[in-house]
Amino acid sequence: MVKEENEALEEAKAKALEEAKAKAVKEVPVTGVLNPQMAKEAGLNIFGDPDTWKLLSKAHNSKMMKSTKVLNVATGCLVQVSTMYLNDDGTKSLAEALEFVPGCHFAEKDGVPRIVSIAEAKA
Repeated sequence: MVKEENEALEEAKAKALEEAKAKAVKEVPVTGVLNPQMAKEAGLNIFGDPDTWKLLSKAHNSKMMKSTKVLNVATGCLVQVSTMYLNDDGTKSLAEALEFVPGCHFAEKDGVPRIVSIAEAKA
């Protein structure tokens, strides 16, 4: 009886593990614009516009990641800088900064993302 119960328990564990693997979130590649179909396939739930913030720059390797994003508002823009480091002990350090820059907007000039004056952004 105990042997049968142990076998049933092991089968239940194996089935639960397989189900969890099937539901596991797949990695969504970073392209600057989130593809809704790719996000759906990866099991990512989205609320609102995930591309509200525009990517100004990004740098990363196996030990660090730094990104700068911009959100245009009526009288200027918000600039957010995110920095993450992988420490030697395996823990991660994360820093965030947010700043309002009056009179400037995010714009692409000659295919390069930049922060420019509002007048230049409208031109």
